[in-house]
Amino acid sequence: FGRKMAAGVGEPSMATSSERGMPARGRSSPAKDDNLLHTGARSRCIRQPSGCKLVCVAVFLASIAISASGKPLLGGSLTWSISPDFRNGDLENGDRYVRFSLLTAFEMDLRCTYEVGSKFSCAEDYGVLCVEQFQGNPPSLSLLGNPNRPCVVDAGQHAGTTNDFTVVRTRNVNGINVVFGKKTHRVSVNATTTVLTAYWKSKNDKNNMGGLLKTCDTNATALETPCAINDLSRENTPVRLSGVSYPNMPSLETVVPVCALEGDFVLCSDVNGTDILGNYYSPIPVFPGFVEVAVTPATRSPTDAGKAWFYNSSDGGKYVAPHPPMQFKSSDYDGQQMAQVIPTRSSYREVSNLQVKCFGGLRNGSSAQYSQPGSSWAWPSDGDRCNHYFDGDGGGGSMVKFDFDFGSNPWAPLPLPVERNWINPNSQNGTLDSILFGTDQYRCTGRGLTSCNPLTDVCSAPGGGKACSGSGMFTQHVVQTIDLPFLDVDNMDEAVPHITDRSDWYTDATGSPKGADVQTVFSAYPCFAGSANQPPQFVKSLDSAILTVDPRCRRVDLPGDYTKLNTEVRCKVGELCVFPVYAQDFNIDSRGMDAPGAGSVDYCANLERLPPSNVLKYQSTDIVQIELAPGWDEGDFSLVPAVCEERTFQKCVRDYPGCTCTYAGDTTSQMPAVDPVLCEGLGGEGAAKCFFREMFQPEDIGQHRVRCFVAKDPHSDRHFVGPNGDGTGLPDVHPPYEDSRCENPGDCAKSANKNTCRSQPMCVKIVVEGHAPEFSGATPTEANSFDENGELIPGQTDVPACEGYPLMLTLEAVDMDTDDEVRIFVEDTDISEASISPRDIRTQLLDLADSWNLDFFASTGQIVDSFWNSYPPQCMGTDGLPAGSPKFRGYGAGKEGDNKNQQNVLPFAKDKTVVGAYSPKIVHVKAPSQQLMYELNARQRNGIMQRANCDQAGQDTTCREKLLNMDQIICGKAYDNSRFRAKRWVGEHDPNGVNIPKALRDHSNGDMASPRHCWRIRLQAPPVFVTSPARESSPFNERWGVQDGIGRSTTGNTTAYKQVYVGINDLVNFTFVAQDPNPEDSVKIFVVDDPGMPPGMSATPTLCIPRGGAQSMCRAEANYSGELPRFDIDSEVESACSKAQLTLSWAPTPEQAGNTFRVCVVARDSSPLCAGKGPPDATSSGWYGEQHCLDATVVEPALHWVEDMLSPSVFTSWVGCETRLELAARDVSAMYDVLIEPTRDLPSGASLSIERHEGGIMTKAIMSWLPARGSEGSTTEVCFSAVDGLRANDPLPERCWQMTVGRCQYCIGTGDTLSLVMKDYGLDTNWLRIWLHNVGTVTNPDLIVSPHPVQNMDDATGNAHGLPRVYVGPIYKVKEGESLQSIAVRFRTSVKSILSLNPDVMGEEDIEADETRLCLIPCQQRRPTPGVEPASYTSA
Repeated sequence: FGRKMAAGVGEPSMATSSERGMPARGRSSPAKDDNLLHTGARSRCIRQPSGCKLVCVAVFLASIAISASGKPLLGGSLTWSISPDFRNGDLENGDRYVRFSLLTAFEMDLRCTYEVGSKFSCAEDYGVLCVEQFQGNPPSLSLLGNPNRPCVVDAGQHAGTTNDFTVVRTRNVNGINVVFGKKTHRVSVNATTTVLTAYWKSKNDKNNMGGLLKTCDTNATALETPCAINDLSRENTPVRLSGVSYPNMPSLETVVPVCALEGDFVLCSDVNGTDILGNYYSPIPVFPGFVEVAVTPATRSPTDAGKAWFYNSSDGGKYVAPHPPMQFKSSDYDGQQMAQVIPTRSSYREVSNLQVKCFGGLRNGSSAQYSQPGSSWAWPSDGDRCNHYFDGDGGGGSMVKFDFDFGSNPWAPLPLPVERNWINPNSQNGTLDSILFGTDQYRCTGRGLTSCNPLTDVCSAPGGGKACSGSGMFTQHVVQTIDLPFLDVDNMDEAVPHITDRSDWYTDATGSPKGADVQTVFSAYPCFAGSANQPPQFVKSLDSAILTVDPRCRRVDLPGDYTKLNTEVRCKVGELCVFPVYAQDFNIDSRGMDAPGAGSVDYCANLERLPPSNVLKYQSTDIVQIELAPGWDEGDFSLVPAVCEERTFQKCVRDYPGCTCTYAGDTTSQMPAVDPVLCEGLGGEGAAKCFFREMFQPEDIGQHRVRCFVAKDPHSDRHFVGPNGDGTGLPDVHPPYEDSRCENPGDCAKSANKNTCRSQPMCVKIVVEGHAPEFSGATPTEANSFDENGELIPGQTDVPACEGYPLMLTLEAVDMDTDDEVRIFVEDTDISEASISPRDIRTQLLDLADSWNLDFFASTGQIVDSFWNSYPPQCMGTDGLPAGSPKFRGYGAGKEGDNKNQQNVLPFAKDKTVVGAYSPKIVHVKAPSQQLMYELNARQRNGIMQRANCDQAGQDTTCREKLLNMDQIICGKAYDNSRFRAKRWVGEHDPNGVNIPKALRDHSNGDMASPRHCWRIRLQAPPVFVTSPARESSPFNERWGVQDGIGRSTTGNTTAYKQVYVGINDLVNFTFVAQDPNPEDSVKIFVVDDPGMPPGMSATPTLCIPRGGAQSMCRAEANYSGELPRFDIDSEVESACSKAQLTLSWAPTPEQAGNTFRVCVVARDSSPLCAGKGPPDATSSGWYGEQHCLDATVVEPALHWVEDMLSPSVFTSWVGCETRLELAARDVSAMYDVLIEPTRDLPSGASLSIERHEGGIMTKAIMSWLPARGSEGSTTEVCFSAVDGLRANDPLPERCWQMTVGRCQYCIGTGDTLSLVMKDYGLDTNWLRIWLHNVGTVTNPDLIVSPHPVQNMDDATGNAHGLPRVYVGPIYKVKEGESLQSIAVRFRTSVKSILSLNPDVMGEEDIEADETRLCLIPCQQRRPTPGVEPASYTSA
């Protein structure tokens, strides 16, 4: 309205709009039509001739009964809140108080002035708000103060306060000018008070109705209105307080459970204080003060089929009611569950049974309840309980219905015919017309009146004066709203079903009340929509309607859930809240059947008419308007029509080519002035698409606003018939009353077919939220985590923990709300039950796994053996080892930074209420930063181990193999402190049903929380080189202990490098085997460029070593079913290439001899996770692990003669005896073969044999020679040299031997006789002479049976077999002057014989006195030579 208006005086003016087209805060403006206060006839009189206004005012004045008896309560509610410091409050400081909020609606008084935003000014009686205080515990309550309890205004504990409300708005409702007011009242609470009661009462309740509407006296000559058709008798016993009665008949009564500071009562300081004062707010029901109920052909249909309002119900739409149901919404700032209760203690008129019921039963007085199955509430058992709900659950209210028909006449004397005659709306009582609307008796003020004036719409009889469409008669109803304080919001007790039907939360063990109940009073009245009309319906969308037949029929195929509306939205403080509201008008005929419009009947005659239960309907072409329902709405809000995005001044209701129908944002401020509480759709479309917008301030956080809307198709009870006068010009167009075509008389005519009525209210709850904290800054939140099937896991980020490098996971959070502070809490939710104490509270907060998963934040101390008893031993390297062998330890991750000491997810120190303090260990800051620290270390075994057992399950390359424990998933949220700051339950309500896994439950406890984010700690380690028990693979130095090397890299560790020696041209192979502990990784091995490979060395490509079966690996196997990641160990993981080998091949050249070459290799896995995370060798291609090297020395040959195996350098050989010369050489490097070769020609007939010893590094040469007859006296020198088999170095210096063949001795073989010797050697002698020369040597001249023993090395060389030697004659030394001839003569032999026995003497020139020795066989001549005397001789 305007800023100020006296009732019935002055013209209305629009409220000032803001620059964005929003109304000024705290103001609202009425819609057009009968939203305006009546100034005579209905507001249409504004368009009547000027004289009409005076008549209207006069009629208005005549219709007001000036009385000082007090106005009856038309509608309202009484709610309360308790001071946040109530339990710990100080009486002197005024901390113990209850603040009441009283909403009331009354008929306006001509004597009063009403200005929106100010208290009304007059002496009118609008009643008293009474508050009483009790002490004790129910049922033994005693009243504080005067036991007679007069509700004295502003006096003591029983203080009453005048209802001097502040005007919220004014409006005409059903012909009554109504003022909506709001009053707040703060009451200090006594130290011993345990319960307060409060109620509203009229000062002059003559009818003992508790100040409610009196019953209409239909027999009166002049009906006094407003009045009630139904009779609501009242009782003076307060709900839930047995034994207490009110001295006055109350209305809107409520009970406030509190606690006392002193006395033997329910004390605020009780040690079980979590059960004390869990309710700081009563429920806040929000419902229009008035409901206009359209009476249509569909509601008056005699069949239930016309009243099945839910076409999409899963049970076939069995829920029927006389009129469409309404959603009764309420809020609870304690975050508690609520329900509506319809009291049945009130005695209704038996004949009419005009009651409101929960929606869910049959029509007309059904007592069926629409509640959760298994209801076990002990109270209230005498009422009709509706379903239970929470704020934020998407519904936030109960469905209620009128359980009677506004359009039927139960007093009708006629039985209901099979084929009903459709009723003239102006017929008299006694027909089947509505007792509430359909007769003149109730449209005008007395019996016997025949009609309303069709031109003025005013009853024409004396004493009339009210508009025919505003009778001032109502039905009045009471709905009770209760809440159920609950402590187990975290659902630690696993209640089934959680929260629902928990009567023990409504009262404590002593029966003292904990829950709250408040009452709402509203009034309803009928409106006759016409004989072929109905008001528009709210639908979920207009864009979903698809024209399925010819558009001229306007037949639409609607989705089955088209009436399933979104009646709860969430909006942020500081941001413009905008949401759409859709209404669609559908044509029906006089039977209540869906039908095309009048102008399309002939065209669509061949189309069947559809019952209302079908979703095939016909759009009308009426103007549709959406407005706020009459109530106590306050705020910075407005309704604006949808416009084309391409043409922001063009209204629309749905998209079409060239028009995207949407909210235009700030551009609407450039549109013509809009009515902030009314929005009109586009003419001819039969629909309206509007946007409600409202701005909320930071102080509104946690509050809920309910905005209720009604839709109408304004006809002004007139029908535009078109230019042809026969309805053929336009198909059934019904423009609003201000349409310019109605200015000319005759263009508009009174029509009973279509009258203006509103739909029943559609209420939307706006949950006003702050901004939830968000992880920000350095917090890793990228979507990079995939499950085993390659599917992206939402809300999870992989974070690598790289072995040997500290992981510091920094988590930061911010909150856009200026006054909020934030904390971060992270925990490991997937832990083994066996790893924590049974007393740990996490046994109640988590679904503990039956696995070996340790808490990521557990100490690195040794875990008891019993925990690991069933852990697959091959997964931690303990199989085959004795008990007590090293096992995995805890991970030992830690927290630093803000809120590092919060131990579990529960935030409360004690009581879980909106004022409950946080745990002392919880710290909120403006911009928290928390660091999670962890270092994966094999020496600590905190997630990784290195195998020291070198023969693992028969594998030959398992030494130093690394094994990983399970990856870890930690999850966290950022929480603000909005609950504690606003002292309202801001966050999620009842988020923790038993169908939600414990680890996924919400423990924000009224605060705003960020979405849950998880981080998978991916345990990462680079490849290592593994070896065999003999340390041949990946050659390791034998002196380097594998046990000592656990957790240590070989890079630069020369003690681990093996020294190998390689011979020239020897082909050698070196195999390196590397293993990575991550089965999914692939390993490649590379030769390090510096120093590289020596010339001639080659490397094979990396060869994968597949693993499976007995060589399977272990890995954490994740299961993400139910959105909850679970890890378990999988000991049978196959791996294609996490183990690989590379082989180096080399044959050194002689040029490389004497040099040492170092060759290094490095292995790289395929994981890029550690790139840039600390390890300098981790790249985007993979992590390069340790370098492993070997030192290869190319050995030079080193030969020498084996002295102790050499024959004497000078010796004597004998004819017939084998000469055996032996010599040996060795390569001291033990790498090469030795060759022995003669450097001079060997004696004739000599042979040389070679023997190789010690693998060829030592060679023995044996020369064999049998001197022949004729070699006596000769000297032969033989020489040899040794060289390596590759002839890489110079040969050894030669060694020579001198052999002289002895004279006069010959070797005789075993078994030979002397006769044979003479024959064999051709000696000219006889056996006797030989025998005589060998006395003592030859014992049997006929048989020499055995060889002589070898006496010395000389003998061993010249006579290798030790054969006997026999002398054939003496050895004679030539004397001076002798010649061969003289010697022959002297010894009776011949020169020929001498030369034969001494083949080295060729003649006289070869003999030399005193030097030459000759073998002689004397006495070969029988007679001495003449002149020569025989001589004696001495053997030489």
